[in-house]
Amino acid sequence: DEVRQRAIKLVGRVTASKSLEGSHPLIAKVLAEDRGRHEKIAATPTHWAKPKFDAPESHRQLRILNGLFVALSRAGAFPNFRGNDALEWGVRVGNSWVSINLETIEQKHSGHSLQPKQGRKRAARLRVTIDNLPEYSDLAYSWIDTDDKKIERRLVEIAAAIMVTGEMKYRALVLRRYQWQIDRRNEYLEQQRKKIEEANRQHREKLLFLAAERRRRLIDRKS
Repeated sequence: DEVRQRAIKLVGRVTASKSLEGSHPLIAKVLAEDRGRHEKIAATPTHWAKPKFDAPESHRQLRILNGLFVALSRAGAFPNFRGNDALEWGVRVGNSWVSINLETIEQKHSGHSLQPKQGRKRAARLRVTIDNLPEYSDLAYSWIDTDDKKIERRLVEIAAAIMVTGEMKYRALVLRRYQWQIDRRNEYLEQQRKKIEEANRQHREKLLFLAAERRRRLIDRKS
């Protein structure tokens, strides 16, 4: 909890931007690429590369990512994405990569909820997921829109969780490396023990052989 509190102070205020003007450089980059796709389609309507971020939910996701990226960059982390179409968002916290997944979840009707009016589409909910670390089961790694609280109101919590997850990933890596070093040292010591044991066994056998040889010579002399 101490690490989490430090992370909250470090990220500071986190808000989803109301527009995508003056966005974080990474968001500006994918928007520029999308504008390029629009231009290609305008010139060649049959062009295969369709815009990726035209839908309102895509713009909402970019505004949320923009708020997270600005705060995380300020905290010393490095947002990035993998793939040509920004399919995998993530943040490098120190030496650790923390993936961020945003997906739209269609609401399911429950037996206790009122059915929407004819022709009215139920609003989809957004879910944000980051890397789950089973060895740290108390860490939050998934958030979803609720009727009382949208994702936009949980960005401080999400940004802090990304920082904490990066730190915990690093600690887990350090522990694995330390354990690996211990295991290799124990293997080396065991190999050395076996070598010494084998050398001692061979030495004992040699002494027994020499003793037997001396006895044989004494017997030969007496006979």
